[in-house]
Amino acid sequence: VDLPGLVHSENKNQTSSDIELITGVVKGYMKEPRSIILAVISAKNDYANQIVLKLAKKADPRGIRTLGIITKPDTLSSGSDSEKMFLSLARNQDVAFSLGWHVLRNGDTDNETLSFAQRDVIEKNFFSSSAWSYIDGSQLGITTLRERLSKLLVSQIGAELSNMVDEIEVMMRDCQSELEKLGMPRNTPY
Repeated sequence: VDLPGLVHSENKNQTSSDIELITGVVKGYMKEPRSIILAVISAKNDYANQIVLKLAKKADPRGIRTLGIITKPDTLSSGSDSEKMFLSLARNQDVAFSLGWHVLRNGDTDNETLSFAQRDVIEKNFFSSSAWSYIDGSQLGITTLRERLSKLLVSQIGAELSNMVDEIEVMMRDCQSELEKLGMPRNTPY
């Protein structure tokens, strides 16, 4: 489920009740033990200031079903302390998740007319010619993220399928019991 981004303060389009609603929906999905949490953070802001990491840690204290996603690494100044901090994060050295981290270079508004293939080439060139080239290639870019998420989803489904079957059988028995309490069905609608 692609959930809305967390909103931190009111504006002309977002009320305090909107903020509470969005936060509640996000927390609800995060707490589900079958949910895979994609904790998306932007390199435009210090990750310590991004509430999604706190919520992910609360919902998944051991970090076993959370994959961190870093976006906009191209906005960081090359060689800066901020870049080093996000590189450390991508290496799973600061906020550690069992599923690790993945880094995406988002397209900018100047390149909205590019095809997906052109966008992918720009992203690949960025990662191959920057400090990010020292991060494992399986953690970089949209193409590898698609593959990674696909494998993760298959694994998650495989691990949870037998539990789901058991839960469905219990729910079916409960429904059958409720139906039996209603008595014999009518022969006519009247």
